[in-house]
Amino acid sequence: LKNCEITSLFIENKDCYVGTNKGVFVISFKNKVNQISKDEIQSLFYWQGKLFIGTNEHVKVFKNDSLINEIPLKLTRTFYEMNNKLFVCTYSDGIFNYNDNQFISQKNLPKSYGITSSFSGNENTTWVSTISDGAFCIKNNAVVQHFNKKKGLPSNSIRAILEDNRGATWFGTSGHGICQYINDAIFSIDTKNLGVHSVFKKNKKLLLGDFSGGLTTFSPSKQIRFKRETK
Repeated sequence: LKNCEITSLFIENKDCYVGTNKGVFVISFKNKVNQISKDEIQSLFYWQGKLFIGTNEHVKVFKNDSLINEIPLKLTRTFYEMNNKLFVCTYSDGIFNYNDNQFISQKNLPKSYGITSSFSGNENTTWVSTISDGAFCIKNNAVVQHFNKKKGLPSNSIRAILEDNRGATWFGTSGHGICQYINDAIFSIDTKNLGVHSVFKKNKKLLLGDFSGGLTTFSPSKQIRFKRETK
């Protein structure tokens, strides 16, 4: 994995699947590394015994680390599951449902330019973020909420979404740090113009990956501001 840019990863059956700009690598629990794709990877998702790989040109489907299908779909960014169905978000063409080895455009879901991420939360909901149109909450395959700057977000450019154990939804923005949505209100956090590319949970803290390559920790419960971990 030397000199690779890691874009996504997950663990399945004790194997770690790592998506990079140079392909997909499978690391076994014995630290054996096997490369199963040489594409520039945008996202990985494991669903019903199959591995779905999103690239800039196709979605590739693997089973037992062997390619079984390749479906043209440009600029795939993220996958999510809802009501036992698989959906894929693209950067420029909206959201598609995977059905009978093809992707069907979902006309009733956001077609906002620049979908950046998705997060499946509680009560069968999924949040979808965009580069210029805020964030959407989807339930039962329909948009039930749309947040943007007019409705309280500090920015329309949302790069990451996360729901914590309290039910609060966190939004990572481009240049305006993070904010949270809880109890029907949006609260902005003083983040000193931090550009947040990704948000993760670690125990009771949030880990924020920023645009300069650093990692910042934040503890909402103690209201501790930000501590830089790496540069």
